[in-house]
Amino acid sequence: MPKLPAMVPDLPGKARAAKEAGADAIAAINTLNSLPGIDLHTFTPYPSVGGSSAFQGLSGRAIKPVALRSVAQIAGAVDLPVSGMGGIYTWEDAAEFILAGARSLQVCSSVMEYGYDIVSKMKSGLLDYVKSFRK
Repeated sequence: MPKLPAMVPDLPGKARAAKEAGADAIAAINTLNSLPGIDLHTFTPYPSVGGSSAFQGLSGRAIKPVALRSVAQIAGAVDLPVSGMGGIYTWEDAAEFILAGARSLQVCSSVMEYGYDIVSKMKSGLLDYVKSFRK
């Protein structure tokens, strides 16, 4: 299951190439390369460790729109399971990824911020949402 980055030319083409190469599924997306800011007194980009810095991966809520678009494009391009990730914090976020074409979900930033209990809340919210359609 290769993890495809969002910011590449022809994302659907990359998904098709992964399938042709034998992928069983595709994960999307990876963090986005970012520069979170620059210290206005030292002129050093953040984060600075001992006066040195590097670009970093942007994740969490900020990348959800890009992640949803990527999942939808990949799911529309190939008949493979897509595991969606990128900004999933609530059951509503999870439902949006499923509606965009994800067959499984991965969460990291929300668990790091709120703990593993967030997964149980997502699960119960999704189950209640699905059950609401049976009425």
